[in-house]
Amino acid sequence: MARDGRGTDILAYWPLWALLRLWFLGYMGVRVTGAERVPPRGPLLLCGNHRSVWDPILVGAMVRRRAWYIAKVELFRYPLLAPILRLVGAYPVRRHTVDRPALRRSLQILERQGAIVLFPEGTRSRTGEMGRAEPGAALLAMRAGAAVVPVGIRGAYGFRGGLEMRFGEPVHLRATSERLRRRELSAIVESQIMDEVARLAGMTAVKGTSPETPAQRPTAAGGRRAGGS
Repeated sequence: MARDGRGTDILAYWPLWALLRLWFLGYMGVRVTGAERVPPRGPLLLCGNHRSVWDPILVGAMVRRRAWYIAKVELFRYPLLAPILRLVGAYPVRRHTVDRPALRRSLQILERQGAIVLFPEGTRSRTGEMGRAEPGAALLAMRAGAAVVPVGIRGAYGFRGGLEMRFGEPVHLRATSERLRRRELSAIVESQIMDEVARLAGMTAVKGTSPETPAQRPTAAGGRRAGGS
């Protein structure tokens, strides 16, 4: 079977993508806005709020480009689930630590102009409130020069549950220093990405220390500013 060079079967990916997209749009009636804001090419991080195990699959099914997924390593311990995860392009990460193999894999994908779906909170919200951000999204975006598209998900999964997904404008992170501490990277994610994710999802963002370097967002000459609907 044909492969894309990164461990996934591309002949299986797109038929599965089409079925999942039909399921979400047809059965669940998902409403999607701002999908045209997702860059069609180039290194990309799709960062959203995390409430359900369905979230990564939903985001991947609603973008018209190949996506990879960062998933917690615990999911790969299930013999039946692990092959499926790898088939759709998921790879494991050890949360709340610096997982160098996962970091290298992510950078390789971005260097090859790939798109990665990740959730900066690091885990699903059990309360419906947004959690604090992990530093990984900022680290990857800065090292790979990747655009970051905020994604807000709200509503209920199920038949016509009022599920809605909104894409924000791409954000390009810049830092004045190449050596930022974990806390500083998390603050960048919170103020430059998660604030917009929260707005799109109709939630309240967790506030952290504001970084010194603002996000460089498109202006009227290159597109609308982040925050448009």
